[in-house]
Amino acid sequence: MADVSCTSVCDDIGVRSNLPPQFTSFVGRQREVAEVAKVVGGCRFVTLTGAGGCGKTRLALQVATELLERYSDGVWLVELAPVADPERVAATVARVLGFREEEGRPVLANEAQTRSRGGTAED
Repeated sequence: MADVSCTSVCDDIGVRSNLPPQFTSFVGRQREVAEVAKVVGGCRFVTLTGAGGCGKTRLALQVATELLERYSDGVWLVELAPVADPERVAATVARVLGFREEEGRPVLANEAQTRSRGGTAED
């Protein structure tokens, strides 16, 4: 399994995220930013497709950055490219979101049990 690390941060205004800082300005593509932001408003999981190098990741990061204040639980980047085993996708997402994985028990079952007790992933 690939090692996919995550560092949760809380910025100066209290927004939780693991988005990497963008060191270059984002020029153009306002139409695409608006379209993706609209889709994200109705769906929590959005997939951008296109040829390699066309700017999918940069577009996603720009939209995520612009939407940070809209989501009180934060905006999280989950890098799935290094995950070779489809069986590890849920565990990778869960780890980035801070959920615990227990041996022999699906990570989503752990989260469902925690939430049914009124807890959170940090409990």
